[in-house]
Amino acid sequence: ARERLIEALRGAKTSIDLLINHLTDPDIMATVVEKCGQGVRVRAVFDRMGASRSASRDIQETLTDAGVRIRYWGNTQQFMHMKASVVDAESDDAMVLTGSYNYSLRASQENDENLIVIHGRETAAAYQEQFRGLWSDATESPEKE
Repeated sequence: ARERLIEALRGAKTSIDLLINHLTDPDIMATVVEKCGQGVRVRAVFDRMGASRSASRDIQETLTDAGVRIRYWGNTQQFMHMKASVVDAESDDAMVLTGSYNYSLRASQENDENLIVIHGRETAAAYQEQFRGLWSDATESPEKE
């Protein structure tokens, strides 16, 4: 799953939108930073509680420094437990990657996870709609609201 996710992110040409609980895998981070440096628009909505882990905070700082726009959603009563990437949503090569796979080393080394890859604009549009809703409700500060 990890290799397929990184491969899909590396193939992005125009945009990557991430809906993730947390991110602690340095190779996924490096791929996102690389794509941002190549002019791909990258945005991420993190779960506020998941993003509070120290390893995730360090990676978020690196992403922000690279130009990734990050927002935080949720509170102590609500969690955003999605794990989804929307790649090139507006193109004929639109792709959604979703499933149980957390964007962490533990997911690739210890857990039994899945990653589903769905090609097509229609599915990408549905995920983009959800992304836009969470993005508009999220805040730029990871601090609890």
